[in-house]
Amino acid sequence: MTDVFISYSRKDKAFVQVLNQALEESKYDAWIDWENIPLTADWWEEIKAGIEAADTFIFVLSPDSIASKVCGQEIDHAVKHHKRLVPIVHREGFDVSLVRPALGKANWLFFKEDTNFDTAFHSLVKTLNTDLAHVKEHTRALLKALEWQKKDRSEDLLLRGRELLWAERWSEEAVAYHKQPLMTALQSEFIAASAALHDQNLQREAQRRRLKGWLQTGTAITVLLGMGISGALSLRNGQRAVNDVASQLRRELSGRIEDNIIQQIRLPNLINQINADAVRRGELTTQSLASENYLWQQMQYLDAVSWMYYASAADGSLVGISRTPEGNLQAAINDTTSDFSRYYYDLDNQGQRAALDRVNQVAYDARARTWFLAAVEADEPIWTNPYIDSGRGELNFSAATPVYDADGDLLGVTALDYSFNDLSTFLETLEIGKTGEAFIMDSAGFLIATSTGEALYRVIENNEFDRIAATNSEDNLTRAIAQIIDQRLDLATFTDQVQLNAVIDGEAQFVQVSRFAEQPGIDWLIVVVVPEADFLEDIDRNSRTTLLLMVLATGLTIFTVVVAYQLSEKSA
Repeated sequence: MTDVFISYSRKDKAFVQVLNQALEESKYDAWIDWENIPLTADWWEEIKAGIEAADTFIFVLSPDSIASKVCGQEIDHAVKHHKRLVPIVHREGFDVSLVRPALGKANWLFFKEDTNFDTAFHSLVKTLNTDLAHVKEHTRALLKALEWQKKDRSEDLLLRGRELLWAERWSEEAVAYHKQPLMTALQSEFIAASAALHDQNLQREAQRRRLKGWLQTGTAITVLLGMGISGALSLRNGQRAVNDVASQLRRELSGRIEDNIIQQIRLPNLINQINADAVRRGELTTQSLASENYLWQQMQYLDAVSWMYYASAADGSLVGISRTPEGNLQAAINDTTSDFSRYYYDLDNQGQRAALDRVNQVAYDARARTWFLAAVEADEPIWTNPYIDSGRGELNFSAATPVYDADGDLLGVTALDYSFNDLSTFLETLEIGKTGEAFIMDSAGFLIATSTGEALYRVIENNEFDRIAATNSEDNLTRAIAQIIDQRLDLATFTDQVQLNAVIDGEAQFVQVSRFAEQPGIDWLIVVVVPEADFLEDIDRNSRTTLLLMVLATGLTIFTVVVAYQLSEKSA
């Protein structure tokens, strides 16, 4: 994959060389055909591949490129695959009516001889960086879809697992927000075919399980009719089935929990990215009533967010919207004009300042705060260690994203504080056997969420709060399993998942531990515990049924023999 493909007339080669040098100095990779060679099948296939693999298609407008047949074929191929188009005017003097309609709809950038090159190039870089994540995903999906099409739409090339999950979410966002460039029909078919294959595999798996159930039932009947030895085999197979079902149940539950976490952490990151784009456009600043209203509008629909804010790297000032324990929204402002004291304003139902509520005289320079420093140091979206929101009674995490301008200079950090309360609620809804449990703890051993409903922190002296370690949980099963994990696993090297068997208070337990570390600051262990007794109850009931059937079969055999004997006697 490349950043740009440049289509041009050979008479504009000197300008394109200057443009390419500027792109290389700005760390952009460009695909350019420098050779004036005859149009052959192999050469044209290489040109098409270059266009398909580029995130952006740059067309240098000049009288010669407009008249060029090859340039026309290149732009047609780019339009066919919905590439992002950036027309650049280098030399005028052409008939505008001859310009391809797709180029006419795009915003033109002017790089004429009387134009300041640096100013024009800055506009080009800004265009290339617009919605870059969507554009790159568009290119990746296109290349995979084209490869699938070339290989006769082989199922082996379809998306699977997490790759399919992200592709479906990307396509949903692209359609919902009308993101440019639009998806191609081939991309839609490719993702739909991948989803259909996934559904077929799930159906096959379900059919396989049903068939397995029927086979096990048939086997059980055969065993029952086989008297003593067959009965013993039935019990042994039943125990094996318990282990298989318990193993499968643990894996499925862990997968569902992981999917729920992915969905929850994705929203804060998306909001921060949207706000970062607003900062780059100049719509979100630290000293603007319009910026307060911008954040207020977002907070209307985000109950899990207690704070949303942006801090400037220039002077450490901050603008934010906070949610009070009563659920009301306030604007929070601090900057150099007040020596970084924070002013809290009540807001009316239009998001406008109604009255000053209070002033916190403690200086707050955002640049010295952990969330700001961590985001800048990581140079990517991060999550900080959680803190207790005493007013709302929630365990909150700060998600922060650094914001850079087109030149790579730091503008500031967008952030929000997010509660994972819904995660515990989700765990409580899971059917984990009959008496099983699930909990999530961080790499330091502190509880993040639990299906038992217990609190994640306790109040200690001076109205301070203390997070609860899983090994100190009030729930006996949670505490015991956490202690076993601490003893058996080296968390410094453990990266994937493992299934354990343990005995707690004389009861056997099936345990699965899975590590979830998708982003900096998110390093959690997902733990699912299923007591063996939840399954043995069925085994014991089946054993009694087996014995009853054996007795009935024996009685039926005796009865048949007696009747046959009596009939034979009468015949005689």
